[in-house]
Amino acid sequence: MWKIPDSFNLNQKVFFLLVFTFIPLLGCGSKDEEATESAVDAAKVYLTEGECQKAIDILEEHRTSNTETNAEFVKTHASAYGCRAGYSEIDFFANDVASIGSASGGLFNAFANFSSSNIKSADDVSYTDLQVAIDILLYSGNISAPSANNRAQRFSEQDAQDINAMLLYMLTVQLGKYAYYFGNANTSDGTKGGSNNGNGNVNDCYYDYGAAGDTPYDAIATLSTGDCDEAYLDTSALFLGHPDFSGGGTTAVRRLCQGVVLWNNYLDVIVNTLVSSTAGNLDGLSTVLNSFFNTACTVAIGAACTVKSQSDCESLHNGDLSSVDTSSLALYFVSVFEQLHTN
Repeated sequence: MWKIPDSFNLNQKVFFLLVFTFIPLLGCGSKDEEATESAVDAAKVYLTEGECQKAIDILEEHRTSNTETNAEFVKTHASAYGCRAGYSEIDFFANDVASIGSASGGLFNAFANFSSSNIKSADDVSYTDLQVAIDILLYSGNISAPSANNRAQRFSEQDAQDINAMLLYMLTVQLGKYAYYFGNANTSDGTKGGSNNGNGNVNDCYYDYGAAGDTPYDAIATLSTGDCDEAYLDTSALFLGHPDFSGGGTTAVRRLCQGVVLWNNYLDVIVNTLVSSTAGNLDGLSTVLNSFFNTACTVAIGAACTVKSQSDCESLHNGDLSSVDTSSLALYFVSVFEQLHTN
């Protein structure tokens, strides 16, 4: 059987791949399925050569509502954006998985200490492109409400598991970036409030929860959150929250909702995915984290515990942190993020 010579350069390989795919179609009429398969095959050639943008371009040229139910197209599309973000599943397993413990306390310390977590801005391309890859997987199957259960209704069992596994690894890495930047993590061990990572921030906590008597957080004063618990807040004059979360407004709500949606989807995926044996310390986390989260959500934080769509989260909280309705975001962070990420 003839094959493309190894001596051909990348563009020649892709050209011949496309030609030999489409020639048979000239006699029988072009079919969407063959065109999709051809685009995926060409994109995979580009990805093996590290040509991330070319892979993105050819897939987006062929992207339709039908391709969103094609698991191979969806996975390759997400991989292309992951490639441009600098994400590598191989590096994740080789360098980072071993640092994840099996207990919930300090989990974000491990995530923030990943080799890929060091970002200086929430608009860093490694963060924004990885989020695009995650969203491609989250909403795959043309669903508007992301969940493992909804994806299972649109794909075969094996395809749904493959998509969820990709999601699990990407969400883990993205949470590491989020925890590093918004938790102001220490570069040596990932602890919160390190103030030595070069991002220009001095926050000890994710959010500025205020003092006793003037906030809704008194109801959860018994939570052990280190430098972010009520006892510390009552005596400290420091501005403890990340500056991107201060002042209210749509930007603060958007950034807070990003964390809520990342974590809610992470928990949903890890509980509903058969983790590969190669995932090491990710295996066994689901029971521990589910128990932790159920306890945290006994606090009156409402829909923030269940929302998995960014747009739904922002709509629920009206883009305004000053309203009573949005106090649930702060309660969520003090109940979840401040406990998972220790000082």
